[in-house]
Order: sequence, then C-alpha cells, then structure tokens
Amino acid sequence: RREARARAACAWRPGARSGVVRFVEESKTSKVDLTTTPKRDVDVGGTVDEWVEKARNKAEDLEKYLSDIDGEELAENATEAGKLLANNFLGGEWLQRGEVYGGAQLVLALLVLNGQPLLDGLVSFALGPVTMVAGVALSIKALSDLGFKNLSIWPSPVPSNSLVTTGLYEKVRHPVYSGALLASLGFASATGSPARFALTLGLAYLFIKKIEIEEEFLEEKHPDYALYKVDVPYKILPKVF
Repeated sequence: RREARARAACAWRPGARSGVVRFVEESKTSKVDLTTTPKRDVDVGGTVDEWVEKARNKAEDLEKYLSDIDGEELAENATEAGKLLANNFLGGEWLQRGEVYGGAQLVLALLVLNGQPLLDGLVSFALGPVTMVAGVALSIKALSDLGFKNLSIWPSPVPSNSLVTTGLYEKVRHPVYSGALLASLGFASATGSPARFALTLGLAYLFIKKIEIEEEFLEEKHPDYALYKVDVPYKILPKVF
C-alpha cells in the first residue's frame, strides 16, 4: 500500500520518486519482528508439584517419627518419674525439711494462678491510700525535724541554715524527698494512673539531680557536712540509696 501511494505521489509531484523510494526502504528496515522477542516461560505446574512433594515428605517424616514412639515405654517412664517424685516428697525427716517454705511456695503459686479478689483489694489498698498517707506523714515528720527556719525550695540553703543530723536525718540525708516520693507513688497507685507513675519517676530523677547541687552548697556552708555524709551514707532510701 505504501508503494502504491508512493507511485501515486510520483505521478503528480516531479522529482519526488527518489525520496519516496528511500522512505519506503527505511520503513521496511525499521520494522520490528515481534516474533523474535524472547519469552519467559513460567512452569506453574512444576512449582505446585514441588510444593506438594515437600509437604508429602514432611508428612511421611512425621508419621515415621510417631511410629517410632513406644507407647508402653512412654507409660513406664511416666510411672517411674511419678514414683521418684513421690519418694522425693515423702523422703527425709518430717518437719525438718523446711516444709513451711515448700508449703508457702505452693500456696503462693495457687494464688497467682487462680487470683484472689480479696487479696487484690488488700494489695491495692496497701499500695495506694496506705502508701500515700505514710508518705505524707513522713514528709511532715521530716519537716518538723528540719525546722521551718531551714526550709527552702531552692538547692541553696537559707543564710540562717543550720545543719540538722537528728530525727529522720539520722537515717537518710533528705527525708523530705523520701516522703514526697512515697506519697506520689501511693497517689499514682490509688488512682491507677500510668501517667502519674511516670511522673513519679520523673520526680525521683529531679530529686536525685537536685540533691547533687544541694549538697555542694551544704558542704560549702557547713564544714562538718562531709563527715555527716560518711555517718549517713543514704540519701533517700535507707540501705538502698
């Protein structure tokens, strides 16, 4: 068809024959033989057959493993283990084997597994209101031992500050902070607020950093404070920190 059009064009346009012939030749050479394009064959059937074969092999392995188990031998081993446990439980001299600890272990394990609403209530009450009230009482006692003339929210002591080493200050160096943290922990537990627990941890970290600065000021003001730190090594929690 292109050649026919070219001949028609040559018939009415002088000198166009050579250009048309060249165009036709280039068109022929630029054709793409799609039949020569490589194809990628995917053997789906072969893939499925491989999966089926693997599954069959695993099933055969499992069947062989189960067939090798001797039921009678398994029952004998279980019976023997039961006898050994019974002998271990009954052996030894009664009331001289630490039965209290073993019994307490069993009771606590059963309580953990079954759960006890009454015990849950008691623990929640002890960790909540009781802890909060204890923290408030501890703070009041610590403030009383410190004396309001020494009270300041700043790390730097007041000009008239005197070194207090009696009362609760014989146990820890910063009992006011101890009471505040205990009250905060109790309030967080009583309200069941994860946010308040997190804030209590933040308050504890703040107190720890504040104590470092505060004690630097106290050592500058009171030469005996270094000796006091040796006599009372705990900052907030006795025997711990």
